[in-house]
Amino acid sequence: MFPAKVLVANQIAVHSRAMRSKRDIDYDSLLPSRTFKGVSSFVHDREKFDEGVRLIRESVPAKFAFFQGDDMIAWGRTMSFLDDPVVSEDLKGGRMTKPDSRIVWRTYILANLAKACIALGGDLMEVGCYAGRTAEKLVRRLDLSKTGRTYWLYDLFDPQPGDGHIEQEHHGADLYESVRERFADHDFVRVVRGRVPDVLSEQGPERVCFAHVDLNNPEAEVGALEWIIPRMAPGGMILLDDYGWLPLSNQKKAIDAHLAPSGREVIELPTGQGLLIVS
Repeated sequence: MFPAKVLVANQIAVHSRAMRSKRDIDYDSLLPSRTFKGVSSFVHDREKFDEGVRLIRESVPAKFAFFQGDDMIAWGRTMSFLDDPVVSEDLKGGRMTKPDSRIVWRTYILANLAKACIALGGDLMEVGCYAGRTAEKLVRRLDLSKTGRTYWLYDLFDPQPGDGHIEQEHHGADLYESVRERFADHDFVRVVRGRVPDVLSEQGPERVCFAHVDLNNPEAEVGALEWIIPRMAPGGMILLDDYGWLPLSNQKKAIDAHLAPSGREVIELPTGQGLLIVS
């Protein structure tokens, strides 16, 4: 065995060579460096946060791409989500709202995973669709009208005290009709109002290729998984929007405990999402 001091010295030498090679990068031969600033929610001192971001930005190579948003900071990435047709259209057309900018990387992942699953056979589900903005982007991105698939959207729309769901700005008596109106021209979209998982047995697909679950409620999400997994096409995917978020980690605990007997595991993504591939 090598002495600890030798191992540390070797690690330092390797790290130093790597740093020299990074400083010698020919930036002109690389893809363009881009910057994206979205919204971060869990910040209690905005002034200190902005100053911290400024210092981080100054400490990395000036030609490195830089991402800030969704409570995440990253640099040196290619940020391919900016080339996504829907993201690009929204940015150029001035249609990207602050909430959209917060979840732009998440939406890119969602759309591309859904696209990969369509060929498997079965319908798509958005379990916890809220105002339908994310679902609308998926419809635009995938041109679902040509796939022969039904896109099922579920929500309470007007949660009441004691329902165990996080109340959000647009929740209310009119939200259900608002979402129906948003998809009025898309006969392949089914908007269903009701409590998950109970409503799934009343109105739900026979076979599922992709499901996006965003219920902000541990019991409801476990119930959704119990219903969806047996109906998944082999290789289908379930994307859990809140799985990796610490403030909502009761959902992760409940989901992990539910999946443990089957040996299934969720892959936590840097965006806070969780990916479950059903074989």
